Amino acid sequence: MSAFQKGRKGEWEKGSNCRSGTYQSRFLLPFSLSPFLPFLLSRFFIALFVYAGHLSHPFREEIEGGYGGVSNWWLNAWTYYDSAHFLSIAREGYSASTTPFFPLYPLLLRVFGPDENAMALGGILISNLAFLGALFLFFGLTRQIYGPVIARRGVWLLAFFPAGAFGMAVYTDSLFLLLGLAAFGAARRKAWLWAALFGFLAALTRNYGPVLTLALFFEWQRQRDAAEKPRATTILALAAPLLAFGFVQLFFAQRFGGALAGVSSQGNYFRALTWPLLPLWRDFAGIISGAHLNIVAILNFSATILAFVWLWRRRAVVPRADAVLLLGVLGMHLTLARTIPPYTIGSLRYLFALWPFTQLLALGCGFFTVNRLRLVVGWVMYLLLCAVHSFLFGLKSFLG
Repeated sequence: MSAFQKGRKGEWEKGSNCRSGTYQSRFLLPFSLSPFLPFLLSRFFIALFVYAGHLSHPFREEIEGGYGGVSNWWLNAWTYYDSAHFLSIAREGYSASTTPFFPLYPLLLRVFGPDENAMALGGILISNLAFLGALFLFFGLTRQIYGPVIARRGVWLLAFFPAGAFGMAVYTDSLFLLLGLAAFGAARRKAWLWAALFGFLAALTRNYGPVLTLALFFEWQRQRDAAEKPRATTILALAAPLLAFGFVQLFFAQRFGGALAGVSSQGNYFRALTWPLLPLWRDFAGIISGAHLNIVAILNFSATILAFVWLWRRRAVVPRADAVLLLGVLGMHLTLARTIPPYTIGSLRYLFALWPFTQLLALGCGFFTVNRLRLVVGWVMYLLLCAVHSFLFGLKSFLG
């Protein structure tokens, strides 16, 4: 066992009683041996509340700044705001206003085209199959770092994540989660060619290429011997996400005549460069004053703050690569921030696709595992958040 693993194991055993037999580990162990069960139960639970919201919303009603969805009623519930852009790119290619969206997911949708409903069905299948694969990878990666109890707990928390409806919809969240986990899993096994492939594909899914490269660099730095120099395969793996990001930006520049077309077009979605603490302060002030006192603003603001607080509290055990990934993506979100309230909206959705946050959540909820009552109360609260968020998703309320 490496010094890194010993330090992590020692801190965790000192800081939590979950390894010494909490009620949660005894209660969930028989039901947590496979991610299939949390996957199936969460799909049913989330869909139930999404369709409840869908029934409460006029079918294909015009939404200001939004998207009424595809013509099939059952598929419509899973075609949300950005789904319109993914379907449009798949059918017609890019326009100057759709450059914030990266090409891999629309390319996969195109396989099911050109019918809009067929592409929506394909997108839903891709998202759910990708999420199932991500649960298995998440379990293995988390078990390697934090042990089996946290891995099992984390799988359930990820499956019922409050923003989990995005992982079932025509959105990129599940696909990025799968590819990102695959890239980091390969890197931790020192399978750098596979890390290069999955890192490249992950960076073609979302604009996180520079952050992925930096995070993978810290992962390589943790593994290497003091005098070890990077090999060709390692260099390729570290460069692959950045290369993918660069290729996409070069395509946009040639197509639309601007080196920063993918950034400048963010203005179409009410985003602009700002100081990263400013969105947090604005939402805090709005919530305190009552101007932004609603469940969406509170959830996104609270999740952002919790991510920073938990990461600081667990800094001794969280791998530096994971911390860089989490801080880097949140930093991008807060720096290229919303110009209209709520200013941190979207944080909960982005954190859903960032597995280090769910691992922190699994580490941080030990308070609820001390006895049966706390465990039941904790799960009721968590499932309530998931139900409310899923219902709002079905209503086509703007959630980020």
